Amino acid sequence: TAAIENPSFIEDIAELYGRQSIIASIDVKKKNDNYKIYTHSGKKQHNLDLIETIHKIETAGAGEILINSIDQDGMQTGYDIDLIKLVSSHINIPVIAIGGAGTYEDLAMAVTEGAASAAAAGSVFVFIGKNRAVLINYPDDEELQELFVNL
Repeated sequence: TAAIENPSFIEDIAELYGRQSIIASIDVKKKNDNYKIYTHSGKKQHNLDLIETIHKIETAGAGEILINSIDQDGMQTGYDIDLIKLVSSHINIPVIAIGGAGTYEDLAMAVTEGAASAAAAGSVFVFIGKNRAVLINYPDDEELQELFVNL
């Protein structure tokens, strides 16, 4: 929200702490085959072009971009691979995909098919049972290696 509403925000922070410290997060929804940028927890739509915006953020000094598909977030049906490809093909800084992972394979696809530098997830790792018990699960090194070999 701060970066969208105050474009110099990223420049100011990058000057103080360096590009490597800045990860700009962008929330996006797909509307009529176009990606729209949202702020304020997905409540406020902005009439900004996604590609122009990510270029401005990169130029301003962001070291990475975290791209979140609001449509996929929490659904556990997979990432919006087209969105990840679009963003990663238009900038020269690392892209982190978030929003939609339901399996470990989804994480691998974000990197291999979407060309993301990394994939973030929440629900795929945390299960809350009927008695509100929490189980945190994540793949070990062998499982991760197997994922990428099989893709």
